[in-house]
Amino acid sequence: MVPYGEALEIQKHLVELRKANEIPDQLLLLEHPPVITLGVKTRNDRSHVVASAETLDEEGVEVFESGRGGDVTYHGPGQLVGYPIMDLRPDRCDVHRYVRDLEEVLIRVAAAFGVAGGRSSGLTGVWVGDEKLAAIGVRIARWVTSHGFALNVSTGVPEQALRSRMPFSGATRDIDPEFVAKFGAPADDHVLVLPLLLKEKVAALVYADAGADGSGRLDAAAVELLVLATSAWLEVASLRKQAHKEESTDAAGEKTEITPPPSAPAHSDPFAAHPPKHIAPEPEPVPPPPAVAEQPAAVAQTEPVVAAAAAAPAPATDAFANLSPEDADVHRKAHRFARLLVDEIKLYNQVKVSEGRKNRDLYDRLKEDIEKSRITYQKRYGNTAAGGADYFGQELVRSLAEDDTSIMGANFRRN
Repeated sequence: MVPYGEALEIQKHLVELRKANEIPDQLLLLEHPPVITLGVKTRNDRSHVVASAETLDEEGVEVFESGRGGDVTYHGPGQLVGYPIMDLRPDRCDVHRYVRDLEEVLIRVAAAFGVAGGRSSGLTGVWVGDEKLAAIGVRIARWVTSHGFALNVSTGVPEQALRSRMPFSGATRDIDPEFVAKFGAPADDHVLVLPLLLKEKVAALVYADAGADGSGRLDAAAVELLVLATSAWLEVASLRKQAHKEESTDAAGEKTEITPPPSAPAHSDPFAAHPPKHIAPEPEPVPPPPAVAEQPAAVAQTEPVVAAAAAAPAPATDAFANLSPEDADVHRKAHRFARLLVDEIKLYNQVKVSEGRKNRDLYDRLKEDIEKSRITYQKRYGNTAAGGADYFGQELVRSLAEDDTSIMGANFRRN
């Protein structure tokens, strides 16, 4: 916790050192006690500071002229404040680009925690719907930057649950005041926050309390069991959905090969004893109808053929039929792994995927994630029998771009 005035002096000192090229680029990450900072837009108008000077003094909130761009900004506990001290010369001397780059960094940080942040037309900062997630206000002198961003981070109980991936309980004061104001404070001042896990990552935080009227009781053990069961169900549903997509590729090969004994699944499947509903049972053989002497022979012959066609659809072509069983298995696993990697990119970049499809520049927006996943895929299957098949590139086009390569953009390469 660094007082704002002290941080301001540290910035000024570092800026002078950076201008003199005595230090490399710096990044200060810190937290401030409650403070209101004023940007250059407030020099002649402080109407956006709605609290009186007496109220601010009573609450212990300081007010500072910051010298940065922008309007009024509040800093306080629960915010991650970042001050990049950087020399933008020689090839980054563009104020708008610098601000957009800060926004992009914050959007990616939010996405890493499952929060779909984005930009809002005509406004600076990062937004989740109509709510502001991060504020940006910078100062640039001789192309050396100072000030920066303030990212609103969940504090108290939610932060503990998110970081530890374990349930945490606490008091109302440990919850975001805006959340409490919107949904009401529990009568017993006791709250519970639980992480909902999917693929070993926190997909959501579940909040529970006993209610505002005082007549209820919070059964923490029951809520925790419900969340655990929901996590397991979502995991299994995800795996079954993935398996359903793979049926068309694997069905023919599986029918022609001897089925090995099922191995223990790598994932924890609470429904493993029950056959998945998406796998259709093998059709029972349909006995041919008895021959009818009065009918012509041609009719008697065609009826069993029609019955057989109705009972069993034509087998799908096995893409790996010409390969040895060992190589075919490697190709199927490589194909599945490519799908999982691309599905993960989609899951954690939903806003970027939507905007990229609309603007036909998906690759540029997702370049870092795509290339990291490509490296992961190549490390696992690049030197195997499936190394020459571009399953990862195929899945990018099929799943991300919906089979339209042009949506990926001009800079996209398959491998």
